[in-house]
Amino acid sequence: MAAVCFAVLATHVDLGFERIRFRVVAAPITASEPTLQLTLPDLSRLQGAPVAVIARLRAGDAPARLRLTLDTTTLAEVAVAPRGRMRLDRATRVSGRGHVIEVAGDGTGWQLEYLEIANLHGFSEGALSFVVVPRDRGADSAPWWVALIVALELLLLGLSSGRPTGRLWRSLWSPVAVLALLLFGIALGADLVTPYRILLSPVTFILGVAVLYAGQLLRGLRQAAALAPPSRTLLAFTPHVALAVIVMSGVARLYDPATGFTRLIMFGSAFAPSAVPALHDAPLAIDSEYGYDGQFYAQLALDPLLRDPATVRALDSPTYRARRVLVPALAYVVGLGHTWPVLQAYALINVASWLVLGWLILRWLPAGHLASTLGWIGVMASHGLLVSIRLALSDGPSALIIALAIAALQAERRWLSAALVGLSGLAKETSLLAGAILLPSSRPFKRRAIEVAGQSALALAPFAFWIGYLTLLALPGATTGERNFGLPLSAYGAKWLTSLHELRPGDPDTWTSALTLIALTTQALYLAATREWRHPWWRVGAGYAVLMLVVGPAVWDGIPGAITRVVLPMTLAFNILVPRHRWFLPLWVLGNANLLHGPPELGLSWHWW
Repeated sequence: MAAVCFAVLATHVDLGFERIRFRVVAAPITASEPTLQLTLPDLSRLQGAPVAVIARLRAGDAPARLRLTLDTTTLAEVAVAPRGRMRLDRATRVSGRGHVIEVAGDGTGWQLEYLEIANLHGFSEGALSFVVVPRDRGADSAPWWVALIVALELLLLGLSSGRPTGRLWRSLWSPVAVLALLLFGIALGADLVTPYRILLSPVTFILGVAVLYAGQLLRGLRQAAALAPPSRTLLAFTPHVALAVIVMSGVARLYDPATGFTRLIMFGSAFAPSAVPALHDAPLAIDSEYGYDGQFYAQLALDPLLRDPATVRALDSPTYRARRVLVPALAYVVGLGHTWPVLQAYALINVASWLVLGWLILRWLPAGHLASTLGWIGVMASHGLLVSIRLALSDGPSALIIALAIAALQAERRWLSAALVGLSGLAKETSLLAGAILLPSSRPFKRRAIEVAGQSALALAPFAFWIGYLTLLALPGATTGERNFGLPLSAYGAKWLTSLHELRPGDPDTWTSALTLIALTTQALYLAATREWRHPWWRVGAGYAVLMLVVGPAVWDGIPGAITRVVLPMTLAFNILVPRHRWFLPLWVLGNANLLHGPPELGLSWHWW
């Protein structure tokens, strides 16, 4: 079954099929002459792939012999009985405009009831959704390595859990499993024996796999619910691997052989004239007019010490951008100062940070426990973390450094923890809020006053020295970030009013901001109610909860806005702490109410499913 699932996922699951249909004839046309000619519309959107020509013909009172021709290519010759109907499905290739369809008969009185040119022969919607396309059309399937990972996980799942037991269960499960296996078999075999190819939707594939492995999945869930020790079975890591595969497949879809991973950086055409000279000849992916902030940090990565005046001119706000130098400087080192490797390194630092953070978070949220696994998913699939990947920003790496600082603190390496806090401040200045972990967690405070003062100085030193260096450069004043702070609760309350006013029950997009507000408010209220000063994650989360209340409208603007990135450490703290609470499940649901809005940021749109 794992081999079948691998073959289907790698070849017959289309991740982004767009149905394109041109209805040339929608109402019957009666032939007054033996030959009927129709000029087709512009078919440029269908160029490069086989297309389906679908026609419905009806004979008159007499039998009709009809020939269907596209330009000079005969697609079909058929005989239709008196008053009989016939549907023709033929595959061919077209390009551009000016094509002519001709239907020629041996008399008059017959009808062309329908004519369509499309990239598919038919489709089904709903839970069992698929498209039927010409046999020669390929599929935008998952990469083979993704399919292989999924197949290995399924094989591991089957070997770990065994076959379903119980006569009643087998009698109910077996027929449905046979149907699911039959569906996969038909999809794999259709293009071998017919002129058609069946491409399943991702949701249909997932449902089929769920049916085939229903017994094993139920056993795995029971093991997780019983808090089985994670060392007993690798099955405990199945959700973690599955999420990693999903996220990495989203990143892979943004890769282009010509432009590499620069689509993650989001360069804008409006800033191209002022870009550093090194970018003028670089093959960059430009997806919009204005792009996003990552384009400025990527140029800073080419000259992190700002020695070239062209770098200063390229930044929209040199003083503001240059403060966050850590990620650009790291990209410069990894890329050895060469333009193309530096750009690729900068684009992928967030991806590497995501993977390392996922491994590190297992320290507090071990695999094999249902609550901790859900908490891990709440962190790793959060909107703020995935947006940081998509836009190549510093939020993900700074969150990773904060997590490393807390791990060092809990290992009694306080000076290393202080150094890591200072390093995080160079990634993003608000990360210095994590300095609260350096404060004593219990009384008496006086015994550690000198040590805490020294560690605090160490945490502030990197940022202070860097700001001093930037001051010596006499950079232009900051024009970005002026609306980042405001009166307490002012921007927060305004966002609530705006979101509720724009809420439309039938429009899912209008729920994005509202669900984000519900999630972040739940996280903040949970931290306010628990008050676990002794736990370093609580101190970090509490600091960002206060930050959420004083950030300005610039952080809240948009759907849902930059707020999910700005308070990302609060989301980490909430999901790490909440699994220990007796009301874990409802708190987790509310605190991650916007969880489904994260994956679409990487192009993993739920409407495909």
